[in-house]
Amino acid sequence: MPPRVIATGETMLLGLTPRPGLLRHAHALELKIGGAESNVTIVISRLGIPSAWVGFLGEDEAGQLVLDRVRGEGVDTSRVSRVEGYPTGLYLRDSAGGKVRVHYYRAGSAASRMVPGAFDPDYLRGADFLHLTGITPALSKGCAEFVRWAAREARARGARELRRELPLQAVGRGRRGAGAQARRGSPLGRARSGPEGGRAGERRSRRGSVL
Repeated sequence: MPPRVIATGETMLLGLTPRPGLLRHAHALELKIGGAESNVTIVISRLGIPSAWVGFLGEDEAGQLVLDRVRGEGVDTSRVSRVEGYPTGLYLRDSAGGKVRVHYYRAGSAASRMVPGAFDPDYLRGADFLHLTGITPALSKGCAEFVRWAAREARARGARELRRELPLQAVGRGRRGAGAQARRGSPLGRARSGPEGGRAGERRSRRGSVL
Protein backbone atom coordinates (compact mmCIF):
# COMPACT_ATOMS: atom_id res chain seq x y z
CA MET A 1 0.00 0.00 0.00
CA PRO A 2 1.51 3.39 -0.97
CA PRO A 3 2.20 5.81 1.88
CA ARG A 4 -0.51 8.34 2.65
CA VAL A 5 1.90 10.65 4.48
CA ILE A 6 5.46 11.29 3.31
CA ALA A 7 7.97 13.37 5.26
CA THR A 8 11.35 14.51 4.04
CA GLY A 9 14.20 16.10 5.95
CA GLU A 10 17.06 15.53 8.35
CA THR A 11 17.29 12.73 10.91
CA MET A 12 20.34 12.40 13.16
CA LEU A 13 21.83 9.99 15.64
CA LEU A 14 21.09 11.11 19.21
CA GLY A 15 23.32 10.26 22.14
CA LEU A 16 22.06 11.11 25.60
CA THR A 17 23.28 10.51 29.13
CA PRO A 18 21.19 7.88 30.95
CA ARG A 19 21.11 10.05 34.09
CA PRO A 20 21.11 13.82 34.65
CA GLY A 21 24.57 15.35 34.53
CA LEU A 22 27.30 16.61 32.27
CA LEU A 23 28.42 14.63 29.25
CA ARG A 24 31.99 14.56 30.56
CA HIS A 25 30.89 12.57 33.61
CA ALA A 26 28.92 9.93 31.70
CA HIS A 27 30.33 6.42 31.38
CA ALA A 28 27.84 5.41 28.72
CA LEU A 29 25.40 6.96 26.26
CA GLU A 30 21.96 5.81 25.20
CA LEU A 31 21.60 5.88 21.40
CA LYS A 32 18.35 7.02 19.84
CA ILE A 33 17.38 8.96 16.75
CA GLY A 34 16.15 12.52 16.38
CA GLY A 35 14.38 14.21 13.51
CA ALA A 36 11.11 16.12 13.47
CA GLU A 37 10.09 14.72 10.09
CA SER A 38 10.87 11.07 10.79
CA ASN A 39 9.26 11.37 14.25
CA VAL A 40 6.00 12.35 12.59
CA THR A 41 6.10 9.37 10.23
CA ILE A 42 6.77 7.02 13.16
CA VAL A 43 3.78 8.33 15.10
CA ILE A 44 1.56 8.06 12.01
CA SER A 45 2.77 4.51 11.36
CA ARG A 46 1.95 3.56 14.94
CA LEU A 47 -1.60 4.76 14.28
CA GLY A 48 -1.82 2.26 11.43
CA ILE A 49 -1.54 4.81 8.62
CA PRO A 50 1.03 4.04 5.88
CA SER A 51 3.86 6.58 6.03
CA ALA A 52 7.30 7.14 4.54
CA TRP A 53 10.42 9.10 5.37
CA VAL A 54 12.79 10.38 2.66
CA GLY A 55 16.25 11.71 3.50
CA PHE A 56 20.01 11.41 3.15
CA LEU A 57 22.16 9.38 5.56
CA GLY A 58 25.86 8.74 5.65
CA GLU A 59 27.28 5.41 4.54
CA ASP A 60 28.24 4.74 8.16
CA GLU A 61 27.11 2.86 11.27
CA ALA A 62 25.19 5.89 12.53
CA GLY A 63 23.26 6.02 9.28
CA GLN A 64 22.49 2.31 9.46
CA LEU A 65 21.21 2.70 13.02
CA VAL A 66 18.90 5.54 11.98
CA LEU A 67 17.65 3.57 8.98
CA ASP A 68 17.02 0.43 11.04
CA ARG A 69 15.14 2.33 13.76
CA VAL A 70 12.85 4.18 11.35
CA ARG A 71 12.24 1.10 9.19
CA GLY A 72 11.61 -0.99 12.31
CA GLU A 73 8.62 1.23 13.07
CA GLY A 74 6.95 0.20 9.83
CA VAL A 75 7.87 3.40 7.99
CA ASP A 76 8.74 3.04 4.30
CA THR A 77 12.40 4.03 3.85
CA SER A 78 12.78 2.83 0.27
CA ARG A 79 13.65 6.33 -0.97
CA VAL A 80 16.34 7.05 1.64
CA SER A 81 19.77 7.59 0.06
CA ARG A 82 23.15 6.72 1.61
CA VAL A 83 25.83 9.28 0.78
CA GLU A 84 29.44 8.13 0.72
CA GLY A 85 32.01 10.52 2.15
CA TYR A 86 29.58 12.53 4.29
CA PRO A 87 28.67 11.52 7.86
CA THR A 88 25.28 11.11 9.40
CA GLY A 89 24.52 14.08 11.64
CA LEU A 90 24.99 13.65 15.39
CA TYR A 91 23.73 15.46 18.43
CA LEU A 92 24.45 14.83 22.09
CA ARG A 93 22.25 15.75 25.02
CA ASP A 94 23.12 16.24 28.69
CA SER A 95 21.97 18.47 31.53
CA ALA A 96 23.49 21.02 33.90
CA GLY A 97 21.75 22.79 36.76
CA GLY A 98 18.44 21.25 35.79
CA LYS A 99 18.66 22.57 32.24
CA VAL A 100 18.93 20.32 29.20
CA ARG A 101 21.84 21.11 26.86
CA VAL A 102 22.10 19.96 23.25
CA HIS A 103 25.36 19.78 21.26
CA TYR A 104 25.00 19.52 17.47
CA TYR A 105 27.53 18.05 15.02
CA ARG A 106 25.79 18.40 11.67
CA ALA A 107 27.96 20.73 9.56
CA GLY A 108 28.89 18.94 6.33
CA SER A 109 26.53 16.06 7.09
CA ALA A 110 24.94 13.81 4.49
CA ALA A 111 21.58 15.50 5.07
CA SER A 112 23.07 18.89 4.21
CA ARG A 113 23.75 17.55 0.69
CA MET A 114 20.09 17.28 -0.28
CA VAL A 115 19.24 19.24 -3.44
CA PRO A 116 16.33 19.34 -5.91
CA GLY A 117 15.93 15.96 -7.57
CA ALA A 118 17.16 14.08 -4.48
CA PHE A 119 14.38 11.55 -5.00
CA ASP A 120 11.96 10.58 -7.76
CA PRO A 121 9.06 13.06 -7.40
CA ASP A 122 6.60 10.52 -8.80
CA TYR A 123 6.94 8.78 -5.42
CA LEU A 124 4.69 11.58 -4.12
CA ARG A 125 1.86 10.52 -6.44
CA GLY A 126 -0.97 9.03 -4.44
CA ALA A 127 0.14 10.51 -1.10
CA ASP A 128 -2.32 12.67 0.82
CA PHE A 129 0.28 14.81 2.57
CA LEU A 130 3.94 15.85 2.39
CA HIS A 131 5.31 16.87 5.79
CA LEU A 132 8.04 19.54 5.92
CA THR A 133 9.66 21.64 8.64
CA GLY A 134 11.85 24.74 8.81
CA ILE A 135 14.91 22.84 10.04
CA THR A 136 16.05 21.23 6.80
CA PRO A 137 16.14 24.42 4.67
CA ALA A 138 18.43 26.00 7.27
CA LEU A 139 21.11 23.32 6.80
CA SER A 140 22.41 24.63 3.47
CA LYS A 141 21.43 26.59 0.37
CA GLY A 142 20.91 23.31 -1.47
CA CYS A 143 18.57 22.08 1.28
CA ALA A 144 16.51 25.27 1.09
CA GLU A 145 16.13 24.75 -2.66
CA PHE A 146 15.34 21.07 -2.06
CA VAL A 147 12.44 21.86 0.29
CA ARG A 148 10.94 24.38 -2.16
CA TRP A 149 11.30 21.82 -4.96
CA ALA A 150 9.65 19.06 -2.89
CA ALA A 151 6.75 21.36 -2.01
CA ARG A 152 6.18 22.24 -5.68
CA GLU A 153 6.36 18.61 -6.78
CA ALA A 154 3.91 17.56 -4.08
CA ARG A 155 1.38 20.20 -5.12
CA ALA A 156 1.75 19.18 -8.76
CA ARG A 157 0.82 15.61 -7.81
CA GLY A 158 -2.16 16.47 -5.65
CA ALA A 159 -0.56 16.08 -2.22
CA ARG A 160 -1.24 18.68 0.44
CA GLU A 161 1.52 20.09 2.61
CA LEU A 162 1.84 19.74 6.36
CA ARG A 163 4.11 22.67 7.17
CA ARG A 164 5.66 23.32 10.54
CA GLU A 165 8.31 25.92 11.24
CA LEU A 166 10.49 25.03 14.20
CA PRO A 167 12.68 27.51 16.12
CA LEU A 168 15.82 28.44 14.22
CA GLN A 169 17.78 27.75 17.40
CA ALA A 170 17.10 24.07 16.72
CA VAL A 171 19.58 24.25 13.87
CA GLY A 172 22.30 24.58 16.50
CA ARG A 173 25.80 24.70 15.12
CA GLY A 174 24.81 24.72 11.48
CA ARG A 175 26.16 26.96 8.77
CA ARG A 176 26.76 30.58 9.76
CA GLY A 177 23.92 32.59 8.30
CA ALA A 178 21.79 29.52 7.71
CA GLY A 179 19.01 30.98 9.85
CA ALA A 180 18.81 34.03 7.60
CA GLN A 181 18.75 31.72 4.57
CA ALA A 182 15.79 29.85 6.08
CA ARG A 183 13.91 33.07 6.77
CA ARG A 184 14.51 34.38 3.24
CA GLY A 185 14.17 31.21 1.24
CA SER A 186 12.04 28.69 3.10
CA PRO A 187 8.46 28.13 1.96
CA LEU A 188 7.61 27.29 5.56
CA GLY A 189 6.94 30.80 6.77
CA ARG A 190 3.21 30.11 6.94
CA ALA A 191 3.39 27.22 9.34
CA ARG A 192 0.44 24.92 9.53
CA SER A 193 -0.03 21.30 10.44
CA GLY A 194 -2.63 18.62 10.92
CA PRO A 195 -3.41 16.70 14.09
CA GLU A 196 -0.32 14.49 13.79
CA GLY A 197 2.07 17.43 13.55
CA GLY A 198 0.60 19.84 16.07
CA ARG A 199 1.92 21.04 19.40
CA ALA A 200 2.28 17.59 20.90
CA GLY A 201 4.44 16.54 17.96
CA GLU A 202 6.54 19.70 18.33
CA ARG A 203 7.19 19.04 22.00
CA ARG A 204 8.16 15.49 21.13
CA SER A 205 10.60 16.59 18.45
CA ARG A 206 12.24 19.14 20.76
CA ARG A 207 12.99 16.34 23.20
CA GLY A 208 14.67 14.67 20.27
CA SER A 209 13.00 11.31 19.78
CA VAL A 210 9.79 9.36 20.08
CA LEU A 211 11.71 6.11 20.49
